Amino acid sequence: MDQFSPFVGRVHRYVLENLDKPSLSPRAIADAHGISVRQLHRVFRPTGTTVSQWVRKVRLARCAADLCGGAGHADAITDIAFRWGFNDSAHFSKAFRAEFGQSPRAYRANHRNGVSVGLRRSAAPMAALDEHALRTHLALL
Repeated sequence: MDQFSPFVGRVHRYVLENLDKPSLSPRAIADAHGISVRQLHRVFRPTGTTVSQWVRKVRLARCAADLCGGAGHADAITDIAFRWGFNDSAHFSKAFRAEFGQSPRAYRANHRNGVSVGLRRSAAPMAALDEHALRTHLALL
């Protein structure tokens, strides 16, 4: 991935800057960078995750941060989901449960009650991202 690392970093920054847009998709990302969707997927292959999976994981992480005391800690769960680019409450809840092992409502309640909330193994691919992008992502949370 060495030859693509700077490019992947640019893509990660673009995604983070446009995370709130429901239209953020592999096609939109590829168009913004002047490459084909196929090339975008090829560039992401060494990360161990697809572009869509990475976007979803970052969106879910932002939602989790807001549920637990971020800028939107008092907002309705649906409002938080929509703020970060989800456009369907049921899909968001299902994706959140798959990622964190509990519903967004339970996650918020457990965090408020000081319960340690672990990630499911499906969150492990996040570690496969290049270190700089991951640090940048976590710093923005």
